[in-house]
Amino acid sequence: MPLIDGGSRITNYIVEKRESTRKAYSTVTTNCQKCSFRIPNLAEGCEYYFRVLAENEFGIGEPAETAEPVRASEAPSPPESLNIMDEQMMLPEFDLRGIYQKTVIAKAGDNIKIEIPVLGRPRPTVTWKKEDQILKQTQRVNYENTATATILTINECTRSDSGQYPLTAKNIVGEVSEVITVQVHDIPGPPTGPIKFDEISSDFWTKPEYNGGFKITGYTVEKRDLPNGRWLKANFSNILETEFTVSGLTEDAAYEFRVIARNAGGAVSQPSEPSDAITCRDDIEAPKIRVDAKYKDTLVLKAGEVFRLEADVSGRPPPSMTWTKGEKELEDTAKLEIKIADFSTVLINKDSSRRDGGAYTLTATNPGGFAKHIFNVKVLDRPE
Repeated sequence: MPLIDGGSRITNYIVEKRESTRKAYSTVTTNCQKCSFRIPNLAEGCEYYFRVLAENEFGIGEPAETAEPVRASEAPSPPESLNIMDEQMMLPEFDLRGIYQKTVIAKAGDNIKIEIPVLGRPRPTVTWKKEDQILKQTQRVNYENTATATILTINECTRSDSGQYPLTAKNIVGEVSEVITVQVHDIPGPPTGPIKFDEISSDFWTKPEYNGGFKITGYTVEKRDLPNGRWLKANFSNILETEFTVSGLTEDAAYEFRVIARNAGGAVSQPSEPSDAITCRDDIEAPKIRVDAKYKDTLVLKAGEVFRLEADVSGRPPPSMTWTKGEKELEDTAKLEIKIADFSTVLINKDSSRRDGGAYTLTATNPGGFAKHIFNVKVLDRPE
């Protein structure tokens, strides 16, 4: 039997003979199923050469023949090792059909085993890297190359095992490279502290440096009474942004705050570093309204023109604002547009007519009180 079968099972053998005085071989059998065959009808005393060829589904191999002639009166010695040389060569190739999008996802603490079939003749040499460095093999992280595959093993994977793992297969025909991405999902890191306060009732923080492999979906704020209070939840709905206004605090009491992140995988981070001690004090400032000097006098315009009434408003907390004309509160219409921001507002009236003239009152209100400013408008039009 040949040492190399050409990559396909041997289906049969062809046995041929020739007399030592002739150059041409004649076929004895084309369907020998075993590694031995009795040849009939040999002329006694004649010397013969014999040769054997192996056949598989891709064709017939090179012959192996006896080195010396055999006299028919003698039992021939058995053939020496018959080798059909496999001259077929193939560029290396990785079979990645078993790895979806060349990405392997695991939870922290799991064992990862990546087995990739390797094709190529002669058998390729396979090497692995982590990012752009040769993969350092340890008891926890190592790879093994078998006759048909390469196997990467990562035991008790951690967040640091995430990344790209390039692998290369090389033989005398050439080389091929692929990249496998490993994602290790873990709990997110804690939000970055310390928590900063730019208002006595609001706290701000920054997102975690690591999201655990999933998008951050919300935060929980906890507060603690000083000096000996327990940590308690300060929010009762999901916090999406990195800021939150804490209510229900006691004036002159001292507190610490911390934040916990949660990701789309349902994992919860460790708490952030606590804030510095914060003493809660009411900080209320009554509203004030500031307008341009042109609004101190009556604003005069012609019918059909547009007029704008603008004002800046201050106060703590930010005041609420309303516009009225007479006793009626004004609202947005196709003709009248009202814009209100935290600390400014503008009223725009289009295609003005005589009845749009009159007194427009802006009122700003917060817990500290209220402020008003009256804008007087006169629209000049033809007499009715």
